[in-house]
Amino acid sequence: MLTPRVRLLLIRRLITVGPIVTPLRHTITRKYSTNGTKLLEDEALKDNGAKNEKGPATSNSPVDTKPWYLSMVDRDISQNLSAVENEYINLPDESPESLLKITKYLKGEMGLKDILIFDLKEKKSGDYNTAVTKISDFVIIATARSAKHCQSTFVQLNAMLKQTFKSVAYVEGNVNSKEERKKFKRMARKSNLGKSWGANSGTTSTGFAKDSEAWFMIDCNVDKIFVNILTERRRGELNLEELYAPESERDKYQLRQKSTATQPKDDNLLQVGEENNVLSGLRRLAYQRRQYSTSSPINTEPTKEHFKDFLKKALNEKNFEEAHSIIKQSQELESLSLLQTITDSLANVNVTTDAINEIDKWQDIFEYCWPLPLPMETSFQYWSLRMKFLKMLNVANPQLYPCSKIIDDYLIRKKTSGFYLSSDDLLQYLQLVKINLNLIQGGNYWDLLKSNENIVKALKVFNELNLANDHIIVSMLLKLMVMENNTSIKLHSLYEVIDFLCCQRDNLSSNVIVAVLETLASVKDWNKFFQFWEVGIKGVVPGQDYRPWSKFIRIILNSNDIELMQKLIEEGHLLWIKRNEVEITNDLIEQLRKLFRRTDYDLKSYLDI
Repeated sequence: MLTPRVRLLLIRRLITVGPIVTPLRHTITRKYSTNGTKLLEDEALKDNGAKNEKGPATSNSPVDTKPWYLSMVDRDISQNLSAVENEYINLPDESPESLLKITKYLKGEMGLKDILIFDLKEKKSGDYNTAVTKISDFVIIATARSAKHCQSTFVQLNAMLKQTFKSVAYVEGNVNSKEERKKFKRMARKSNLGKSWGANSGTTSTGFAKDSEAWFMIDCNVDKIFVNILTERRRGELNLEELYAPESERDKYQLRQKSTATQPKDDNLLQVGEENNVLSGLRRLAYQRRQYSTSSPINTEPTKEHFKDFLKKALNEKNFEEAHSIIKQSQELESLSLLQTITDSLANVNVTTDAINEIDKWQDIFEYCWPLPLPMETSFQYWSLRMKFLKMLNVANPQLYPCSKIIDDYLIRKKTSGFYLSSDDLLQYLQLVKINLNLIQGGNYWDLLKSNENIVKALKVFNELNLANDHIIVSMLLKLMVMENNTSIKLHSLYEVIDFLCCQRDNLSSNVIVAVLETLASVKDWNKFFQFWEVGIKGVVPGQDYRPWSKFIRIILNSNDIELMQKLIEEGHLLWIKRNEVEITNDLIEQLRKLFRRTDYDLKSYLDI
């Protein structure tokens, strides 16, 4: 072959001197010529025939035949293209620029062949509708030379998508060479069964089997483009074209069954060896069944209950990495079932008091299973389970997971997610605060103050609720302003809250009145007790005294203070029963009898009353 430098010198000389007359025999008999030489041979033969018709050429007549090295320059460039580069790809109408770039990259850079593009945007017109049309607009199908070629194409395509479109592709079917080698090692672990499993065939230097097949389905995350890269044999077996093609064109891609009469016979089938021996096949079949069952080849795929048992076992052993792996594999399990399993497992384990990472790991695995968005039909079950889980974390370790975290992890999160906060949510939080307050050994005023600061933060989230008439919440709020273990410790704002309740509405409900009376009785502030009863309750007129007299007397009886009972009688508080025309019920009569019996044993002192 001529070097580029020699070729350039010859061209310059031809331009200066003129064409060189080359004998025809040299052009025909040159053995090192390229495809272009054959073209020159044909032209030379045509010219020779034309000359023979006209007569012999003179020595002075010029020869029109160009040398082969000049004709190489004028030859059409398309003749030098490979079969892959010369392949035409039909792009859909109005296709995005990203589809063109990805297709060119697959054909030009990666050397894939038989590239087909299916436009699935016609799903809106109702021409055809499959499962894949719901998530994709364009599907590319291409053929690779081998399984290694499929894998390298995905790696390079992913790098191109990151650099060009700032996107990361998602792939299904990505089996690397390391996993392939592991699979063949497991097959050949036992020497007696190694040959029957085909272990003697070995793997290539890349780790893949010599005749292994592959199928890579890649979500480019760009303009809803999906790419299917298959080896030639796997593409013929799956026939994805029939799946993605429109209804009117599916008959073009239907598989044609080959006639067995025209199929060539495989000489290997006639040879009885380890691969096609009947005994080795039976031994291989027996080994497959022995992996699962010795009685019958039943379905041994893990069920939902199996996944739950595996997850419980991992969580009971506090193996959170294994638990995450099981959750990723259990795609059939609903998130609600997973959350319930996690909550039940937390109830059965002991959380160490000094392991802050353990609390975080429990919360991380719970949040991993929390669905976004929540299904509306079962949202109540999700939020109830979430409150239960967070309360268990708090009870397990109040120092590492205090009540203040529940405000962010539950109350604020539920409200920002668009769900309604009910009074039951607030009540559960207040009950948890009370439990934490009672667990404090030797609690003081500052512990009580800190707990109520968290309550104030929680109440700000419930700005839409009318809490003044909810006697259960009012009673809980008032009780949390007093240290239960030491009733002498109370907040100064307790009386401000009671005055606020009195000014909030003219008519307080009887349950709210009882809640205030019980709180004042617990701190033994009897002056405020009678003041609230006589003056604080508004709207009391003759014939309309709605105050709960029977419960009022019962609270005084439960104090076991005889002097207080005598004060109630002697100061004329009971006379308001007659003045305001209070309805005399059986319960009120019973409480009055108990009062007089405990203050007047002989029933003579207060006979007139």
